[in-house]
Amino acid sequence: MTTKISINNGAKVIILGLVIYLPLEPIFIKIIPLTYRSIAYLAPELILLITFLGLVTAGVFKSGHWLKTTLDVPLLFFIVVVFCSIILNNAFSIGSLENVNSLLKFLPVYFISAVLTRSGTSKFIQRILNIILFLAIIEIGLGFLQKAGANWISAFLQPVSIEIGGLEHSSKVLNDARELGSVYGTLGDTIHYGWFLIIALMIILARIDVTKSSKRIFLWLFAFLLMLSIGFSYSRVLIISGFILLLLNLIFNMKEQKSFRLVVWVSVMLIVGIGLIFLYSQGAKFLNSARNQQNFFQDLLNIFSEGYRKIAFNYGRLGWAIEAPPTVLINKPFFGFSPDMYLAYDQLNSATHSIISSVRPIKTMEDVYWVAIIIYYGYLGLIAWVWILVKQFHLVIYLRRLSLPSIQHQVVKIALLFIPTIAITLFANQVLEFRIASFYFWLFLGVLQGIYWKSKRELLVQRTI
Repeated sequence: MTTKISINNGAKVIILGLVIYLPLEPIFIKIIPLTYRSIAYLAPELILLITFLGLVTAGVFKSGHWLKTTLDVPLLFFIVVVFCSIILNNAFSIGSLENVNSLLKFLPVYFISAVLTRSGTSKFIQRILNIILFLAIIEIGLGFLQKAGANWISAFLQPVSIEIGGLEHSSKVLNDARELGSVYGTLGDTIHYGWFLIIALMIILARIDVTKSSKRIFLWLFAFLLMLSIGFSYSRVLIISGFILLLLNLIFNMKEQKSFRLVVWVSVMLIVGIGLIFLYSQGAKFLNSARNQQNFFQDLLNIFSEGYRKIAFNYGRLGWAIEAPPTVLINKPFFGFSPDMYLAYDQLNSATHSIISSVRPIKTMEDVYWVAIIIYYGYLGLIAWVWILVKQFHLVIYLRRLSLPSIQHQVVKIALLFIPTIAITLFANQVLEFRIASFYFWLFLGVLQGIYWKSKRELLVQRTI
C-alpha cells in the first residue's frame, strides 16, 4: 500500500509539473545548452511513459487486472489500423514513427490522470485548473506587452529551433510565417498561444456555472480578456473556435427546446452573414498577413476573398479536402497511404486512379487533419477517431446527468466543450499534434475517466448500504 501511495504521489507531482512546464517549455529550451535541447524536448514524453508503466505495474500487481477505460477498444482498433497501414505500405521508417508519435505522444497522460483522479481527492483537479488559469493571466499580460510593441519582451520570448533525428523542429515565428502584429507569449508560436487561452476559456466558462451570480462579472471579464488575447494570435481558426466555444456554452446551458431554437436561428444568421460577407468580398484583394500589417478582423475577412479561395484550392486545405478523400477511397480505402508523411504524399500524387489536379506543398497536407487521417490511415483510421470522440462525448452526457461535486462538474463541462471544439477545429488544423492542445486534451479526458470510475464506485457503495 505504501509503495502504491508513493507511486501515485510521484505521478501527481509529474502531472502538475508538466501542467506548469509545457506552456513555459520554449523558454526553458532556449536557456538549455544546444547539445541537450533535443533531450529536454523529448524528456516529458519519456517521463510520462515511465510513469505510466510504473502505475500499470503497481495496479496490476495489486488487483491482478487492468482497469478498463471507455477508450480501450477504439484505441486498440486504431493501433491495429496503424500497424496494418505500415505493413501494407512497407512504411517501416522514422517518418512513420514520428508521425504516429506526434498524434499519440501524450496518450499516457490519459491513463495516468484517470488513475490519479480515481484514487485521489478533488484537490488534484482543483490544482490543475488553478495552475492553468494563473498561467493564462501571465500569457494575457505578455500578449498585451508584445502587442504594445515591447520589443525586448518579444526578443526574450522568441523561440529557438530544435533538431531531433536529423529533422528540424522550429516555430513559424522563426521563419516569419506568422501574421505581422500577432503575439505568442511564452508558448513560442501564435497557434499554441491561442490554443492555451482557448483551454483557459473553457475552464472559465465551466467555473461560471458553479459561481454565484454576484461574482460572475469577474469571470466574464476574464473571458473577455481571453477572447481579446485569442484575437491577438491572429489565428483565424482559433478566433472562430473561440466564438464557437461561446455558442456551444450557451446551447449546453439552455433547455433542450430553447437550445434547438437557438441553433436554428444562429444557423440562419450564420448562413446569411457568410453570404453577405462572401458577396462583399467578391473582387477583394487577398493580403498575405505575414507581409501586410492588418488587424485581426481584417485578417479574418481575408478568407472570403477570391484570392484566398484560389490559393486555398491550388496550394492549401481546400484542394486537399476536395480531392484527397476520393483519391484514397478509389486506391487504398481501408488503411490509407501510410503514416509516413513523405511516402503518403508521393503515393497520393502518383496513385493510379488519382483525381489530384495539382501538386500542392506537403506542408499543407495536414491543414485539414480529418483529411490527413484518411490519407495516412484510410477510412478505418477515420472511423477509429470518430469512435474515440463520440465514445467520450457519450461519457460526458452520462456524467452530466449525475449529481457531482462542484469541481467534478467543472471537468465534465470542460470536456463537454473540449470534444466538439476539437472535432470542429480538426477541419482546419492538426490540433491533435500540437503539444499544448494534445497534452491538455488527454489530461482532461483522463480526469473525466477517473470521475466515471469514482462515480461507479460510489454508486456501488450506496446500493450495498
